[in-house]
Amino acid sequence: MLAPFVVNLTADDKKWVEPDICVICDRDKLSDRGCEGAPDFIIEVVSPGSRRMDYAVKMNLYITAGIYGSLSINMASLLQEQE
Repeated sequence: MLAPFVVNLTADDKKWVEPDICVICDRDKLSDRGCEGAPDFIIEVVSPGSRRMDYAVKMNLYITAGIYGSLSINMASLLQEQE
């Protein structure tokens, strides 16, 4: 699923995030509100304005929720490499 798409990491209405891309293998986790429970894989595109949120806050939530895999893509670094 692509953003904007809400994920309720704990399925208890307490920890909501909006990952840039997520893979959900269990269709039972999908609802009209988004994903109810941890997705199987998440990708975050990190920009200078979201660096703290993506690297610290969200990654900690993802680890705590037991997400199998995640990938962070630092757009600023990619753009600098292309110059």
